[in-house]
Amino acid sequence: MFTLCRISLFVTLALCLSNPSVTAFPEVLAGMNLQNQMPQDTPGIDVTYSKEDFFVHPNENHTWGIPLHQVDICDALSGDLSLSFRAHDPDTDIGHTIVYWMAKADGMFKSFDLQQWEKKADWH
Repeated sequence: MFTLCRISLFVTLALCLSNPSVTAFPEVLAGMNLQNQMPQDTPGIDVTYSKEDFFVHPNENHTWGIPLHQVDICDALSGDLSLSFRAHDPDTDIGHTIVYWMAKADGMFKSFDLQQWEKKADWH
C-alpha cells in the first residue's frame, strides 16, 4: 500500500511538472513608452509590433511590455511618413527595465532616463 501511494504521488508530480502552465514562471517584461511629440496637425502614429497594433495621437503616449529576452522591431506610420525602430534589444538595453521613445518631426528618439535622447530612426 505504501509503495502504491508513493508511485501515485510520483506520477501526479510528474504530470504536474510536465504541464508548462504549472511550471512556467511569469514572464519578466521590459516597459516601453512611446511619446508622440509630432506637430499637433499631424494625423498621429500607427505602430505595429509583434503582438499588437496601436495608435498614438499627438501629445499622447502609449505604454506596453516586451519580454526582457526578446528583440522587438516596431513599424510606425504617420500620414505619408514611415520608419522602423528596434523597440527593445536585450543586448543594448541590458540593465534597463523601461525604454522611452519619443516621436518627433525629425525622427524617433530613445532614452533610458528621459534626459538624454539619442536619435535612432528618420522618417521616410
